[in-house]
Amino acid sequence: MQTSLFKVTRSSVEEFLSSAPPGAFEDAEENSSPRHFKMMCNVDVNRKRSTRNSPLSKSIVDACAKDGIHLSHAFGENGEVWRCYEEAMIIQPGDIAHMYYGDLSKNNSKHYVGTVLTTYEKFSTPAIPDEFSAIKKVWIHDPMYAIFCKVDWKEVPMTTDDEYMLKNPGKNGFKVQGTILRVK
Repeated sequence: MQTSLFKVTRSSVEEFLSSAPPGAFEDAEENSSPRHFKMMCNVDVNRKRSTRNSPLSKSIVDACAKDGIHLSHAFGENGEVWRCYEEAMIIQPGDIAHMYYGDLSKNNSKHYVGTVLTTYEKFSTPAIPDEFSAIKKVWIHDPMYAIFCKVDWKEVPMTTDDEYMLKNPGKNGFKVQGTILRVK
């Protein structure tokens, strides 16, 4: 189901920008602060989504941080393109990524923050590449339906402000449902 009147793609944005008259954007405000995104590792295991805070979800998040990537399923077995693929297409090198799990109130939270190094790409082989050895140990299912980008992850302490930002993106005017969400 498509909810908008037209589909925005990277090429349509580039076409729009390149066809603008000279000086059209000269008065635009320069926003030098990087964009921040919450990135969930939504992957299927035995045709079911891993659930938030499950042992498998936590191990995938930790493995992604160790291997320096973010991954998510983006395609169905029938070729269907999932919404997270569209969400991933706006991510650019230099954006700030956040992955987390747990809750401060339960004293079990973990928070990774990193700079995005590459745009997303689809896995090109039916097996996870050897360079992602931590992921290979915890998730061996269907990488051909997944996308990934490289991120320079660092584990940082979760603060109450971080937790609020990550769990309530709508409070900052951003979308609240999705796999890759702008939070700042």
